[in-house]
Amino acid sequence: MCYVSQLDWGNSILYHCYYQGLLNQIQDPISIQKQGKPALFQDMYTLAMTINHHYWECGHKCHYARQMEKEALESYSWKQGKASTFGPATAS
Repeated sequence: MCYVSQLDWGNSILYHCYYQGLLNQIQDPISIQKQGKPALFQDMYTLAMTINHHYWECGHKCHYARQMEKEALESYSWKQGKASTFGPATAS
């Protein structure tokens, strides 16, 4: 963005270069928009930033959920192992 004001490129060149440089996980949602791709570079930039934010926000939430599941499973496994080790003694 810092070079946009210094470059004397038109909207279509900026738009094309910016879109081509986006990651697939950002390009894909843009390309399937019901209203179509934005026509202006600034609108494309805003949409890409919004999608990027949602992508990382979801990724963080999913990572946190997986971490919590892993910790819960480890805790359960540890408790199960401890219970079988210290369980009631059986007479032979």
